[in-house]
Amino acid sequence: MDKRILGVDLLIVMGTALVLLFIDCRYSTGILFGFLCSYVNYRMIEHRYRHLNEKSRLIFLRILLSTSVLYVPLLLSFLFPQYMNWIGALIGLLVIKGSIVIDAILRKE
Repeated sequence: MDKRILGVDLLIVMGTALVLLFIDCRYSTGILFGFLCSYVNYRMIEHRYRHLNEKSRLIFLRILLSTSVLYVPLLLSFLFPQYMNWIGALIGLLVIKGSIVIDAILRKE
């Protein structure tokens, strides 16, 4: 994914969070935290594919950690609904994945 696409994603997330801040701050908190965890997951997967040829005993632990990063915003939003909304967290988690799909469709490589 290009830095340009990541910049557009960040602009969309920040703009949406800013608008939703005046409606209900729980949505904006969920979107921001979901986007942050999705970005961390994306970077972990990118790092894992760069070092794919290296044989490591910790590959299962890395995959487990990468996947568990995605569960954190939803788990926290269900445990603390007064601070974060689960719908906002889900939207934040799906922003990067949606942009990857849109980028793949537009490039048609």
